[in-house]
Amino acid sequence: MAILIGFTGFDGTGKTTQAKKLQHALLMQGIRANYVHVFSPKSTISGELSKYHTVDSLTDAVDSLSNTKSGAILELAIRLPTLFLESWLTVYREKQRSGVSIYDRYFYDKLIAILSSYSKKLSLPIKKKILWAAILLPKPDIAIMFRIRPEIANRRKREHTLEEATEICALYNELSRILSINTINAEKEIDEVQEVIQRLCNKNFNIELKRQHQK
Repeated sequence: MAILIGFTGFDGTGKTTQAKKLQHALLMQGIRANYVHVFSPKSTISGELSKYHTVDSLTDAVDSLSNTKSGAILELAIRLPTLFLESWLTVYREKQRSGVSIYDRYFYDKLIAILSSYSKKLSLPIKKKILWAAILLPKPDIAIMFRIRPEIANRRKREHTLEEATEICALYNELSRILSINTINAEKEIDEVQEVIQRLCNKNFNIELKRQHQK
């Protein structure tokens, strides 16, 4: 049964770089390490279904709902159950593998992407309340959040305005509070961040591997 490590955090925090470095470090120790990205069509159930035109048409129709507040709420009523089902099916399938599966971005990122991108008509306080739905997602064995100031994130990767980046970072901070996720200062040097990640993993691997062995 695989051990799941989930990296989560705003774009530009270095999740991909750190996931690849951790994978390499584990492989060098003789531990089988799989790289997973939940936004990749190859790694999730919904991604595999997207090759069918009917699914694409449904997705486009759902995307168009967020132009009004009532439409955004309806959209969430469709998207959230779909996300929960997808996450549990994907994680169940991933757990059947051996070794360690490293999620470059975890399902928490998908939830925040839905709240920030598809529900623009909802206020931040409402989004924070909906964010409590994250407790219904399967929690990885080790969850690590990459924390960064919005202005730094915006400077590293200009995919959002500073206002949007500030709101997204606020959602990640709230998610960390709700789920008590390990947080790392992503503004540090790459090697410093990797050292912290490996310390967290070594501490948790010992507990997790022993627990699985006892089963």
